[in-house]
Amino acid sequence: VKRKVRLDPVQLESMEKELHSYTQKVNHMNSTFDILKESLKKVMKEELEIIVNEEQFLEDEEPMLEDVTLKCEELERIVETLKKVATMQKEQGANPLAIYTASEYDIM
Repeated sequence: VKRKVRLDPVQLESMEKELHSYTQKVNHMNSTFDILKESLKKVMKEELEIIVNEEQFLEDEEPMLEDVTLKCEELERIVETLKKVATMQKEQGANPLAIYTASEYDIM
């Protein structure tokens, strides 16, 4: 006021409109950000649950797989032993025993 600068009411009106426009955009971004934030929290929570479940699966599966592998190896040794017994029986002229698997029976 002491500098003797004259303010132009038209320019002030234009600046006010521009500021109002920016304020509206910022308010819109704030409301959009809140929605985005909540959505991202939900997605991150779901993805974290998936990761935790997958980690648990890996922890649970490894020992079970090792156990099944050992059982398969043991069964292979048993089958080899039975084959040797069958060969010996054949050489000695003994009558073979019939061995049935579970799939050969009608299970109901």
